[in-house]
Amino acid sequence: MDALISFIVIAYNARQTIRQCLASILAQEIAKQIILVDNASTDETVLAVADLPVLIVTESHKNRGAARNQGLQHATGDFIAFVDSDVELPRQWAQDALALLVHNPDIVAVGGPGLTPSDSWVSRALDVQQYGTHLDCETHRVPSLPTMNVLYRGNAIRAERFENFWTAEDAEFNFRLGARGYKFLWSRDLAVTHHHVTTLGQLIRKSFQYGMWYLAPYSRHPKMMDWGVVARIAFFPAILFLFVGGALCIPFVVGGTIAICLPLLAYAMIAARSRLLQTTRSKIQFVIVHSAKQYAQMAGIWAGVLNGMVRAFRK
Repeated sequence: MDALISFIVIAYNARQTIRQCLASILAQEIAKQIILVDNASTDETVLAVADLPVLIVTESHKNRGAARNQGLQHATGDFIAFVDSDVELPRQWAQDALALLVHNPDIVAVGGPGLTPSDSWVSRALDVQQYGTHLDCETHRVPSLPTMNVLYRGNAIRAERFENFWTAEDAEFNFRLGARGYKFLWSRDLAVTHHHVTTLGQLIRKSFQYGMWYLAPYSRHPKMMDWGVVARIAFFPAILFLFVGGALCIPFVVGGTIAICLPLLAYAMIAARSRLLQTTRSKIQFVIVHSAKQYAQMAGIWAGVLNGMVRAFRK
């Protein structure tokens, strides 16, 4: 297909991975424009790739939404791809992504999973399920795609802009497109190498930080809230209510104890059904990793709510 793809890579202190990321984009056998948006890095990210044939622009406002918007201002391609700075694309990624868009004219964007090269038990457990999607599924429609590796039709998003969120800016962007009738496709065939977290501590910190912005897109698009979102929001208030009620009635304590274990039970059921988890050890690790991720994210949600309340009070 004779088309130009504008690749937008936003980077903040990405010196360790940015060269491999850009090299993988340069290796795509297709007409391309590559835009690197340096988001006020302090670790010589730009110097690490200064010799590569890419357009380098800067965004002083340290914010993922603002950085993506800076890239959009310079994008001229028929299609626009966002690739995270810690991602490496396989050589056929662009051609495969374009083929999916050609064969699915009602789809506005396509993307896939990010699989880590690390062999840590945390990484292996994360790879089995990402963004609510199981790797034993091949291709299906989803309400949103992470901008880790996604290809959009340029005419659909060229005039759009991301909200100034530190994270979850991609979900809000996609919810807005979805409200206009656009659809998204996730495909296992678009898997990329993603240097994501490798330890439980890193995962907990990252999930907590993500949780602090979790409600931002839903505050703009409440119709996108489903039972899973409501359950995450209600989890800690429900636990608190049950244990406070336990001062008056012992069954409340029992209910609270059971409620605390619900994420563990839910992921145990997923692990039991997964065709990718072959051993008891891998199933237990899956439950630990994804439950810890959920607990940290739900804690982050209420940390974000309380932080917002404090800021509003100070105003």
